[in-house]
Amino acid sequence: MIAHHGFELGCGAGLAFQPELGLPGAAALWLAVAAGDVAVASSTHRWSSRIRALAAGLGFAGAAVHYVVWPWRLRRGIPRLLQAEGLRPSQLPVSDVILLGWAAAAAGSLLADVERGSRRWAAPGLAVVPALMALAHHHVRWVGEQARDAPRWWNRTQWSDSTSG
Repeated sequence: MIAHHGFELGCGAGLAFQPELGLPGAAALWLAVAAGDVAVASSTHRWSSRIRALAAGLGFAGAAVHYVVWPWRLRRGIPRLLQAEGLRPSQLPVSDVILLGWAAAAAGSLLADVERGSRRWAAPGLAVVPALMALAHHHVRWVGEQARDAPRWWNRTQWSDSTSG
């Protein structure tokens, strides 16, 4: 998750929830989420397995939504984005590696770190895909406006009407 957010921020696509919270607020949110993930991963509390399952579902949904919102195709059996969030074509392979790694880590965590009886708690995390889709479309519109109205920060991406998903 942190690799994904860091990469997209570095590419000029910004952070999820940045339109609502601003850059400092969105960065604080995602750092808090990452810290919470670390705390839960090391917890032995009886609820921690359920929370790890929920976090795995959310992580998988966060990665997967990119392949739901933006066009992709299979290449040698692996999904590859054709465009996403205004990233340049040369940036898409890196984005794919990060997204697929995020999804694999989430799935691996669900299998290795979550008690079998708690795995169903991943379902509510996966169920956020429609909300993440709406968030992604809103974010893309906002960044497109920023690229047009305040290009100093946002000029690193290729925003156009075709990147809106």
